[in-house]
Amino acid sequence: MLRTTVLFLLLSLAAIQAKDDLDCETAKESLQRSFDVLSISTRELGRQCREEKRECDKKMREFAKLKDDFDTCEIDKNNMGNEIVNYAASIDEISSALYRCNMKLEEEETATQNSDILEIEENATRENEALTAALESARHEASELRQKLENEITRKDGLLEQINALNESKTNLEALLQGEKESKENLRVQLDAEKASADAMRKELHSLKEEKMQLQQLSADYIANYTDTRTEINELKKHVARLEKENKNVLKKLAICNELRAQAVDDATDANNQQNEIENNKNGTEKCGRIGRGLDLTRTPSGVYYFNHKTAVSTQNTHFNCTFSRIVKKLAALGVSERLLPLPRTRLGICRN
Repeated sequence: MLRTTVLFLLLSLAAIQAKDDLDCETAKESLQRSFDVLSISTRELGRQCREEKRECDKKMREFAKLKDDFDTCEIDKNNMGNEIVNYAASIDEISSALYRCNMKLEEEETATQNSDILEIEENATRENEALTAALESARHEASELRQKLENEITRKDGLLEQINALNESKTNLEALLQGEKESKENLRVQLDAEKASADAMRKELHSLKEEKMQLQQLSADYIANYTDTRTEINELKKHVARLEKENKNVLKKLAICNELRAQAVDDATDANNQQNEIENNKNGTEKCGRIGRGLDLTRTPSGVYYFNHKTAVSTQNTHFNCTFSRIVKKLAALGVSERLLPLPRTRLGICRN
């Protein structure tokens, strides 16, 4: 029982240690080792029970043999008692016959006084001696039978003591066997409880494995999403860098366009002055529209730049056409494509990025 209790405590400690262990594989191995120790202890206890059962069976066979010997002694005792009774009856018969013989002799002594009385006495004496010898022999046999009976009684007492000792040993063995049965039953109950606990731990381990797999899947998904997100962020950064670069180029081009616009305004002012001078001189030149100040550059959301002018301009103005041609060439040198469109007279041209 103490061994069983110690093993149960060891198994419980191992189970608690396995339950508190964070590593599932280590908990499983610890639980398996505990089950191995419990299996070895159970086999050792079964082997001891089998050895004690064989010893008990051996003592039971010895007890059965002693009981047979005791029964044989009882039979011999009864037979000897019957023989003693028979010998006693024979002695009684011999004594009765001797008594009758003596009475006969006395009767013959008192009744007869003839010459053959001596022969009768001799015959009676011989018969008396024979009867006495038979009586002594019967007494000797009775003494021997009495001695044998005493020896058998002594042997019977010894057998009774052995039987009592065997009965006591049998009682002790039965109590020990009952205790082992109870211990085995308790061990079976504990083993069932440990199996139930192991099943629960196995289920918990399975759920932990499933949760671990789910976490691994979530981690993989998170890593994939993170990778995709990082890729998108890198693409967006590249796109932003490209847009910033384009924005810088646009700002540079816009600055150049503003510079060209200012130059165009100056050229338009010069052309206007020339037109005014021509009109004032009345040289007969064809009258052209005035070019006023305020030429500006407007960018639409689609990336189209308009050169706006507040007054109508005749396309026959050679000075303005030359100025516009120079603007177009400078824009082309900057990588800006240009094409003229049939715009209202307030539009001079268009530049596309």
